[in-house]
Amino acid sequence: MNNGDTQKDLAKAKEQAKRMALADSCGNCKYMLEVGLDAYCRRYPPTVFLVGNEGQIRSQYPPTQNHMWCGEFVQRLIVQ
Repeated sequence: MNNGDTQKDLAKAKEQAKRMALADSCGNCKYMLEVGLDAYCRRYPPTVFLVGNEGQIRSQYPPTQNHMWCGEFVQRLIVQ
């Protein structure tokens, strides 16, 4: 096997690993909720926090993006 073949095999393996990683990412997880351009993880209840100095309470699911992952991935059901 020459160096050119080795480089091609390495590039192919990297691309396959990238596709596999994206397959198990937030974009394909059943817990991800997309609202317009925003996405949120609904695996656990929303986080509660104070807003400003007036003591207002707010809750929000953690924001996420399609390429992210957390280790608690569950495949989203695809209904055709």
